[in-house]
Amino acid sequence: MATAKKRRDLGFGDPAVFDRSPVVHPKSVFLDKAPFYAAMNISTLLGWLVLGVAAFLLRNWLPSQTWHYYIGIAAVFISMIAGSIIAIQSASWKISGLAYLSLIAAPLGLLFGPLVLNVGVTNMVYALVGTAAWSVFMTLIGLAIKSDLQRLGFDVVISVLLLVYVAASVVVLILWKPTPTWIITMASIGIVIFSLGLVYNANRSKFVPKTLDRAVDLGMQNFLETVNIALRVMQILKSRS
Repeated sequence: MATAKKRRDLGFGDPAVFDRSPVVHPKSVFLDKAPFYAAMNISTLLGWLVLGVAAFLLRNWLPSQTWHYYIGIAAVFISMIAGSIIAIQSASWKISGLAYLSLIAAPLGLLFGPLVLNVGVTNMVYALVGTAAWSVFMTLIGLAIKSDLQRLGFDVVISVLLLVYVAASVVVLILWKPTPTWIITMASIGIVIFSLGLVYNANRSKFVPKTLDRAVDLGMQNFLETVNIALRVMQILKSRS
């Protein structure tokens, strides 16, 4: 009787927000403050819904070879980069939303299916509830900051930290076998970086034109930040257990 393949532990080749573009689009559909934030939050929740459905459908997918696993990761990254470029550059909320949900949220199910659903129901609930509460807290901090963080170069700082973090994670993952202590440390650092992203996104929402397209873009970026935080909380819970 063949031995069932073990699911891979959560790796550090996880999605990350690479786009910090300050592009301001032409006039499209302008909203009042309340509808703008409602559209922004709905956009984030729709991303999670699409990801959840995709993850459930792909829950039994397992790479037959190691190189299949890395090809899958690369394919998700390529799809996410393409989706981010299309969404950010488009002035149409419909095109942005379609690119976001089909090229970013859905492909992430490829990672969540085999890599995350095996952490256990309890750990997953803790991670998702904790991420939701933490995201609200970080968002409130961002909204409370009166200065425009982009003018202070906050977006550049986050981008540099993110690139260094991803590069260091990949190098260590390839050259050394990560220990539980290393996994917890790197996951904690990742949570800090992506939390700063939530603060930045909330702050930017105060200064950008209140268009429907911009609400979708910010909702997409919040989705990616929260996905990364949830992944790393799951890494910590899995390593500790």
